Amino acid sequence: MGTYMVERYLSGVSEKELHAAIGRLQAAAAQMQAEGVAIRYLGSTFTPEDQCCFCLFASASPAAVQEANQRAQFPLARIVPAVRISQED
Repeated sequence: MGTYMVERYLSGVSEKELHAAIGRLQAAAAQMQAEGVAIRYLGSTFTPEDQCCFCLFASASPAAVQEANQRAQFPLARIVPAVRISQED
């Protein structure tokens, strides 16, 4: 599985709305896993000053990441391959 980052711009979105959207995203990814799709939501980073949100996924393809976001009705700007570097690295 690869790692993919979803980039989105959330002008005027409240923190409450953001948490609701992320909840929908987690539920969509979990449902897809139950259907046998290789996808896992890894977390998000939100920069309120810039109104940007970056969400990380482990997935076999960017198409699965796209589908999870569509199911969650969470608009995005783009999906790009990413390299995740942890503290241990």
